[in-house]
Amino acid sequence: MIIGLLFAVCAGVFVGVQGIFNRHVNMHVSSWAATAFILATGSLAALIMGLVIDGTAIFDVSGMKPAYWLFGLVGIGVIFCTMTAMKKIGPTKTIVIGVIAQLTASMFFDMTGFLALPKMDIGWNHIAGLLLMIVGITIFNMKKKTA
Repeated sequence: MIIGLLFAVCAGVFVGVQGIFNRHVNMHVSSWAATAFILATGSLAALIMGLVIDGTAIFDVSGMKPAYWLFGLVGIGVIFCTMTAMKKIGPTKTIVIGVIAQLTASMFFDMTGFLALPKMDIGWNHIAGLLLMIVGITIFNMKKKTA
């Protein structure tokens, strides 16, 4: 459990830092070029780390449905939308709103069993927690009026 929590915290930190790095890349090239560059460097790094840690076993896709091979394309949307949002509203708002959208989508996917996920019951406490986060981001984004 502790290891899972630590990895979740690291993932959150990586998402925040990656968004800022992506924004800097995007300041020099178009959003599409930045997306391609970021995915290419990430893919190369993942390939190297996979080979170092797991060896050639990383190429065993025998148990995976061919349709799943295309799911990596979602990463294009993640990076492009994150960079575009950061240009428009800044890193902090982008990440916080993204987390709320991610939780909302995940909650919906859990409730409906989307993409063959096991259906899960969502209680009032889950919905209340999500609403509390939405209220929190609204308060966070309120600007103080200056005279």
